[in-house]
Amino acid sequence: RSGKTTAGLIEAIWYALGRHPYRNVLAPNQGWIVTLDWDVMRDVILPKIWEYLPEREVKNMNRKDGTLEFRNGSLIKFKSCDSGPDKFQSAERRWIWFDEEPPQDIWTECLVRTGSDYPLDIWVTMTPLKGMDWSYSEIIEKQSPGKIEVYGASLMDNFHIPESERRRLWEAFGSKPE
Repeated sequence: RSGKTTAGLIEAIWYALGRHPYRNVLAPNQGWIVTLDWDVMRDVILPKIWEYLPEREVKNMNRKDGTLEFRNGSLIKFKSCDSGPDKFQSAERRWIWFDEEPPQDIWTECLVRTGSDYPLDIWVTMTPLKGMDWSYSEIIEKQSPGKIEVYGASLMDNFHIPESERRRLWEAFGSKPE
């Protein structure tokens, strides 16, 4: 409940619009929004898109094909890890956002989606429920400014949730709030 999914989504929208406040991102571009399964895409990501993306920026939303076309020519393709790594082959992308930690084979397949004229930017918004697995050694331990940067957040950082609720949730999981 730290707001990580919202942060990841806003980053994706900034990239697609080519209006990123902290990075030089040219539009049009193509990116993937990747969830663990289609239920999360339907129930979490798609409603949030319409909350943060101005309708005037949208050219077409095709739910059958899982694509969102922007008026500026950018394209977001929605992907699900439960489709398997084969569904992540053969495409160049400018950026990829994983909402939650993907399986390692999908992560590895996505690392080669870079284009010839631009770098591939990947971000992951995740709660490390599996502990110190492959993502720890591949992402956390390889931190390097400008290459891999890791940011942490907690429930207590999300000021969109009332303080009384943040404290109640924190205490329900056996820890004391800061």
